[in-house]
Amino acid sequence: MSRTGPAISPEVQAMVVAALPRLRRFARTLCRNTHDADDLVQLTLERALLRIDQWRPGASLVNWLFGILRHAFLDELRSRRRRD
Repeated sequence: MSRTGPAISPEVQAMVVAALPRLRRFARTLCRNTHDADDLVQLTLERALLRIDQWRPGASLVNWLFGILRHAFLDELRSRRRRD
């Protein structure tokens, strides 16, 4: 069974695609590893696209995506600490 989020307009899709280089750069700064950074960006996009209805039009989509990325990174850090 697959989960699908709300429909996403072509304008929002274009803004997400335009934000990818900045998201990857930020993720690489946090992770210091290209593969982990790419996984983090993918997780960010999955979370964002499933919850796009929580983004308020008129608010900065890029800032919203950066917030999701930062929280996903912190979640992963906490998870790793519990495992160790």
